[in-house]
Amino acid sequence: MTARIRGHDDGGAGFSEVENVAAKSFKLNIFSIERVRTGQVGNPRHQSGKHMLPNPLTPSATILIVDDEEPLLEYVRLVLERAGYRVLSARNGGEAWDLIVDRHEICLLLTDIVMPGSFDGLELARRVRQQQPGLPVLLMTGAAQHDPTVNRLPWKGMILRKPFRPDQLLTIVRENLEAANRPR
Repeated sequence: MTARIRGHDDGGAGFSEVENVAAKSFKLNIFSIERVRTGQVGNPRHQSGKHMLPNPLTPSATILIVDDEEPLLEYVRLVLERAGYRVLSARNGGEAWDLIVDRHEICLLLTDIVMPGSFDGLELARRVRQQQPGLPVLLMTGAAQHDPTVNRLPWKGMILRKPFRPDQLLTIVRENLEAANRPR
């Protein structure tokens, strides 16, 4: 469930996610695009040491992000750009595929799994693996940890579960760029 928050503390755009974890509990995550934009997220002045954002390995690397949810797409874009990455974005697998075919400077693909359109994130990942096997692919999902579909994916180490914090996003991006740049 995604909704705009009234009376948000900074007045900026943002969204919340509510996940029913069990009958007696739930998880509420609030993402504020304005807090990312102004540096309140990822700025050591605003976070304890355990949540400080890592320095990106390749700050000029181009990352393609794919998601059909505009608030999440904007949130991820702002976090990555603030860390120094160049970002391209697409709202579905077809748009993303066109960018991948036309642009060879993409260093990493970060795609949602479930999206409308001609093909979803899994099909996009399969095509990328065939066409550009060296391009790192990260899959995002809001599916539950025990979802059998997600657990059967061949990309187990490359799944980022929603919701995620900026430091989690940047850590997995950096790790995948490092792995792709290691001599084989």
